[in-house]
Amino acid sequence: MRIISMEKGGDIVAIFTRWSKGIEKMRSVLEGLGSGFQFDDHFGYIHTCPSNVGTGLRASSMILLPKLSEALTPHQLEDFAKKFGVQARGGSGEHTPAGPGGKWDISN
Repeated sequence: MRIISMEKGGDIVAIFTRWSKGIEKMRSVLEGLGSGFQFDDHFGYIHTCPSNVGTGLRASSMILLPKLSEALTPHQLEDFAKKFGVQARGGSGEHTPAGPGGKWDISN
C-alpha cells in the first residue's frame, strides 16, 4: 500500500498534515477490521523498502534542473545527489533521464 499526498507549490506543512490524516484514517480502518500496520519494537514499521525501515516515509519533490540535466548523465546526477544525502529519480523512475524541462524527483 502506498499513501501519497501531492500538490503543486511548496506548502510542505499542508502536504504532510494531509498525509498524516490519511495514514491515521487508514490505521483506524484497519484496526476496526481487527488488523493494523506491522510494527516491530526494534525495526519500527515493517514494509517492503529496506531503506525506509523505521520511518515508513519518503518525502520527495519534483524540481526542474535543466542545466544539470544537460551537463550530467542520469547516473552522474544520482551520484551528485548522494553528496547531499538525497536521491534523484528521473522522469520515469530510477536510473532514467530527466522528464520534460529537466524534471527530477528528489527525495530523502
